[in-house]
Amino acid sequence: NKMKLKNITYNEEDIDIYGYIDDMILDSMISDSVIEGLFDAIICELTPVEQKLYHYIYVDKLKMKEIAVLMDITEANARQRNHRLTKKLKTMIKKHLDEI
Repeated sequence: NKMKLKNITYNEEDIDIYGYIDDMILDSMISDSVIEGLFDAIICELTPVEQKLYHYIYVDKLKMKEIAVLMDITEANARQRNHRLTKKLKTMIKKHLDEI
């Protein structure tokens, strides 16, 4: 049910393409205002250090080396914190979407 069959013509040959439609369904079900509300709720649930790390990574788009200097940690520690933050964000997003 998650797959949708698409039939396209390329160089006069019919080609069947299977693609996931979850994203299309999800986009049509959730409005932009709901997404913005979820974003605010999720960011507020992060600790101040996690919020700072989120800002450095996703807003300022800094490299791990730059983040390490700003946070006074090693580059390896910055990468590990990024990994943990990403995992935590995915879990929180999934939890909030399941509640909708």
